[in-house]
Amino acid sequence: MRKRYLAPCNRCAKKTYHNVLHSASRLTSGTITNRYHFLQCRGCDSVSMAHTCPHSKTITYYPSPVARVLPDWMFDFAIGLVGGDTEEMIGQLLDEVYAAVRGGQYRLATMGIRAVLEQVIIAKVGDHHSFSKNLEQFYAAGYISLMQRDALDNSLEAGHAATHRFFKPTEQGELSG
Repeated sequence: MRKRYLAPCNRCAKKTYHNVLHSASRLTSGTITNRYHFLQCRGCDSVSMAHTCPHSKTITYYPSPVARVLPDWMFDFAIGLVGGDTEEMIGQLLDEVYAAVRGGQYRLATMGIRAVLEQVIIAKVGDHHSFSKNLEQFYAAGYISLMQRDALDNSLEAGHAATHRFFKPTEQGELSG
């Protein structure tokens, strides 16, 4: 019977039991032993790695656990199966935003969300040389409601704050800093 290990699974999008395929220990700094485990999910067979550092009492997973599951349509955009070159680039940018969230890089994710919104708006209504003017044209063209326009304006402000004022959004969407 193989040793089992409870760990996050990116494909199952939750903690599941994994089989330990291989383990290795490495002595670092003379007294600290780092442990590495190659894991295979018992539910979907995906493979990942866990690195345990007893000194800091942390476990780091590779790849990083997903905070959100990618929508099914994302893959089609990112490889250009849907739309043209613009949609492919937007899909790739959105994929990078999800990667930033997975890695806990919320400032980068916030900046990326702002960039995705801007590119989508420009693709629909053209470039009016400022985010607020583009957003107003997007609203005027009927793509969004007044409430949605105000919410997107808040997303713009979060992107500005992360970029220019060292604000650090949290996973829950709060700003700190």
